[in-house]
Amino acid sequence: MYSSSVVLDFYTEYGEGTSKKLLVSFSIQDEALSFIPTISLPSNAASFAFKRRFIPSDKLSYWYKFDSNMWSAVYKHIW
Repeated sequence: MYSSSVVLDFYTEYGEGTSKKLLVSFSIQDEALSFIPTISLPSNAASFAFKRRFIPSDKLSYWYKFDSNMWSAVYKHIW
């Protein structure tokens, strides 16, 4: 049996100087997988994060920003 949850977040992020933007995201997650799309207002810049937990000590995270084509991937192993 799988248990999953959906979470809606609103938060602000402060940039250089006095620029401020509102980030709206929601996450869909269960014990092993998370998918987190985000949109930034007022620029409407979209991004998403994908996180996969293989076992409790191993996790793979991927993040992509559509407006700048920037991405990152991280594999984490806790000893």
